[in-house]
Amino acid sequence: SDIHPYARRAFNYTTPAEHERAKRESDARQAFWRRVVAQAPESLRLVFVSQTFAQEAWSDLGVRLPDARWQVIHNPIDDHLFAGPPKEEQARFRVLSIRPHDSRIYANDLVAAVIRGLSAYPEFSSIRFHLVGDGPLFDENFAGLGPFENVKIGRRLLRQDEIGALHQSPRPPGALGL
Repeated sequence: SDIHPYARRAFNYTTPAEHERAKRESDARQAFWRRVVAQAPESLRLVFVSQTFAQEAWSDLGVRLPDARWQVIHNPIDDHLFAGPPKEEQARFRVLSIRPHDSRIYANDLVAAVIRGLSAYPEFSSIRFHLVGDGPLFDENFAGLGPFENVKIGRRLLRQDEIGALHQSPRPPGALGL
């Protein structure tokens, strides 16, 4: 269950009906989590993906487990697949964004807004953007970017090895057939 309350995710909803439903569902989830934490057996341990997320959850709930009963476990990174070799100076003009499009929390609409904003500058044509992902918000997020010749959009999900290859590739975006 999502522990964040409605107020932290209100941007995910667009219609008044969606907002009302989300508020009701959030209230139920918050009540659930307050009960879980308040009545937690000694054996209960919680795991969070970041310290920030944990602090937000405790603050929002108004209750908290003792520090010894929760921890942060970050997502592991395969440092061979994502070795991050040194890049040439020109790589600073290549932007790669690989994101899901199933929630507004990923701010893909802002990526598109930045690209549209940068298009007003003469340097824009020297920047290469490669945007990859999929989800129900994909078309909405990237609407209007098609005419830009320096923006390559790939609608698909990638395997980890494909993501690693894109990050390590000295080739221009699209060279891997995406």
